[in-house]
Amino acid sequence: MRHKNITLLLVVMMMLAGVFSLVKIPKNEFPQFNVPVGLIVGVYPGASEQEVEHQLAGPMEEFLWMALTSFAFDLIIHMVLGFGINEVYIMSGGWLFVVPIAIAYAFKNIRGRLHIALRLLIILLALWLYVWNLRLLIGYLVS
Repeated sequence: MRHKNITLLLVVMMMLAGVFSLVKIPKNEFPQFNVPVGLIVGVYPGASEQEVEHQLAGPMEEFLWMALTSFAFDLIIHMVLGFGINEVYIMSGGWLFVVPIAIAYAFKNIRGRLHIALRLLIILLALWLYVWNLRLLIGYLVS
């Protein structure tokens, strides 16, 4: 390590900032939480409770389970089995497919000007990523 003194100084400064903030942070043993609660009423004559629940919460629950299981799979592969611990690019590959699915849910549920703005943002992001990866690829092939 070439700059041991700077690293030590930064660590000591962060520790002092942590101790200072720990002393100054307000503490309450019984904090008050205001949790927003919503009531969803679904009327489906002749259907069982499970059918009504599946119709109301089914797609979102499936999406959340898929995201959690892919994240758990990623943790098992990389942390328990030790694959790709030194390579960040490999670690993100196991759960990164959840992002396009979340974007698809956003596109499905948003309408109007916000839909157009989201579409423009996604197009700009895709173009930027294409240019960035092309630059990396050309730099790798040239060197």
